[in-house]
Amino acid sequence: MRWDIYRVELSKDLTYGVLLIDGKFFCLTLELPWKGNDKNVSCIKEGIYPMKQFQSKRHGLTYSILNVPGRTNIEFHVGNTVSDSNGCILVGRNLVLLDHKRGISGSSTTMKELQEQIALTECAVLVIKNIKEE
Repeated sequence: MRWDIYRVELSKDLTYGVLLIDGKFFCLTLELPWKGNDKNVSCIKEGIYPMKQFQSKRHGLTYSILNVPGRTNIEFHVGNTVSDSNGCILVGRNLVLLDHKRGISGSSTTMKELQEQIALTECAVLVIKNIKEE
């Protein structure tokens, strides 16, 4: 299974992207802004990463993104704004404004749908590509 994230906005505040699974649109993604791959404050560097099924105590069935240089514990999970992420990838359906912060909505429902995809295979490949930078 192949997952592609196309990052369509990289700003000083956040990173928006779209997630395709096996070439088909699945959802929107929200990540921290790029800050040199620093732990807990930056999205991960664009590239190709293996993933493995992971049962998170906080987030349930998800994928752990492996072989991220200088980083560990990167996964997909529920969240609405970048303050919900310490470097992980948040999933959702709509772009929204929450308490004057840009974010995503529909994250819990989207994550449940994503867990169905994760249950189909133990491992997958994630390809992250930056399309647009501001």
